[in-house]
Amino acid sequence: MAFRMSRDHADFVAHGGTEWDDGAFVNVKKIKIFHDWAGITLVQFDYIDGTGAIVSGLDHGRVPVEGARAEFWLRDDEYITIVTAFGGYCVRKIEFITNKRTFDFGGFN
Repeated sequence: MAFRMSRDHADFVAHGGTEWDDGAFVNVKKIKIFHDWAGITLVQFDYIDGTGAIVSGLDHGRVPVEGARAEFWLRDDEYITIVTAFGGYCVRKIEFITNKRTFDFGGFN
């Protein structure tokens, strides 16, 4: 069963960015994030579909010329409970809290 949770703030999308939706999947398997000197530049998710296959979502953003990359793999019994983005003009840091642990990536909050 898939469900959609409402955001606390409607202005989650960074300046000049667009809102996106990868669709409904059973679970998230991997989170890929790129960051440069200005903030988060790209996020991409791999999902588990209804048959158990891994499906790669679209890249949302751009790969920076210079910067850092991180990938977070979720365990089979792990799921995301909270996503928090820090920033103003752009998303400087993003944090994913699961039922097991916390992943954060980016600059200062």
